[in-house]
Amino acid sequence: MNSNPERTEASLVTFRLREVFRVNDPLSVPLLRLMAATNDARHMVRLLTILHDGIDDLNETEQLLKAAEFGYLVRMLCGHLHEAGKAIRHIWTHQEARRRTQRLLRVAEDGGEAFEHVRSQFMDYSPSSIVFVLEHIRNHAAFHYLNQDFDVAHREHPDESALLIAHTASGFNRYLVTDGFASWAIQQVVGPGYNDYSREVTRVFELSNSLGTAVDHLLVGFFKECESAILKQEVVLIRIPPEIQRQR
Repeated sequence: MNSNPERTEASLVTFRLREVFRVNDPLSVPLLRLMAATNDARHMVRLLTILHDGIDDLNETEQLLKAAEFGYLVRMLCGHLHEAGKAIRHIWTHQEARRRTQRLLRVAEDGGEAFEHVRSQFMDYSPSSIVFVLEHIRNHAAFHYLNQDFDVAHREHPDESALLIAHTASGFNRYLVTDGFASWAIQQVVGPGYNDYSREVTRVFELSNSLGTAVDHLLVGFFKECESAILKQEVVLIRIPPEIQRQR
């Protein structure tokens, strides 16, 4: 057992790409898409955890900057989860891919439950669903800078004053006015209060964590089907950043 609290054990696996993810397998490409979205979502969560560390020790302006950066990372996380949902819906609406997924998930005792929890959320299109929230944030506050969205925010944003941070090191400049526009766009779907926003952020974090668990279980079954394609598997150590250690 690894006794160093700053590092954790992991498996580094080398495998034959097209023996594991076969070219004619209807599950290969959507699963790779899902893995890519899960990678990015996990990275956003790590960045958010690091960003939050020590925020209470900052002055007021520094906290404004961190809050704006936190909001940006949440919007990016929503965008990546939106893409993950598209991949899961692709898998579930393809009969052969769906049946194979269900079979692979039986390898892990709680694999099917984890995947079903995520799948049910990504296939719920009701107005209060997380899918609705993710899509709105992705399209109107994250990946796109649509003229119509900025025009509406410019005309209807309730604040008469706005902020920006100008720093001698330009990399720390932040035009907080546009962060305010993004926050206002999010309020249109989640509600106007801080508690409304906090509730949805909690849902987003929970969905991201569940997604990672579900994809991990699916990959366990995927690799068990083709163990002969594994060229090498070795135990390695990965350092855990101190900011994340303090949040564990």
